[in-house]
Amino acid sequence: RFVVQISHAGGKSPTEANDDRKPKSPSGITLKDDTKPKVLTLDEINEVKKDFIAAAVRLKSAGVDGIQLHAAHGYLLSEFVDFNQNERVDEYGGSPKNRIRLVCEILEGIKAACGADFPVLVKINANTTHKNKRYEEDLGIMLKILKEAGIDAIELSGTGIAKMKDEKAPYFLKIAAKLRKEVGLPIIVVGGVRDMDEIERALDRGIDCVAMSRAFICEPDLVSRLKRGKKAKCVQCNKCFTLPKTKGKRCVFH
Repeated sequence: RFVVQISHAGGKSPTEANDDRKPKSPSGITLKDDTKPKVLTLDEINEVKKDFIAAAVRLKSAGVDGIQLHAAHGYLLSEFVDFNQNERVDEYGGSPKNRIRLVCEILEGIKAACGADFPVLVKINANTTHKNKRYEEDLGIMLKILKEAGIDAIELSGTGIAKMKDEKAPYFLKIAAKLRKEVGLPIIVVGGVRDMDEIERALDRGIDCVAMSRAFICEPDLVSRLKRGKKAKCVQCNKCFTLPKTKGKRCVFH
């Protein structure tokens, strides 16, 4: 099956790739490189929503099996979801219901345009950079709202992955298993997974699917190796993500 991720970089949009225009975000909060984004107006939010829906329609026409909305890792939809990045006082800020509103509106628009049976997934952070317990509580509320809106599955990721290499993978398994029981949605977990014992540990906790990414940068044939009972070559050094942007992503060891 082929599921394509749709994303909007939001406040992370590089000005050099955007005709030197400032990026836009929910509240214009300054990023670590001192770029201060412009605050999105309601009309602009509506245009963003239309763009996501139009992208999904094009992808369905191209023959994909489903799409995933990227609402993690500090990009636009993630900025709306995270109260640390969303200080709006209108219908898109404040409560968990308001902060997840844009994601729900996009989801509902895609279902209306592509059909109720067209799979739509959401990737969302299981934590925040501030490690605030309130976010975990809000997340449960937001996932229940997404369930009511017709979401098909949730992929739980998070922040600070590069610093988690010494933790037991999958990194977000504990909260993923908790939310799987509480919300009743199919859950995909990601984070440092590269060997069969880690995959089986997640499945044993009730997780529906395990996502992998960086390990494939090291060895694209990893699945075949795992089927043969081999261990992954990837050592989770994360150096593939520290290379100059112009060089792309590649393993520095293999």
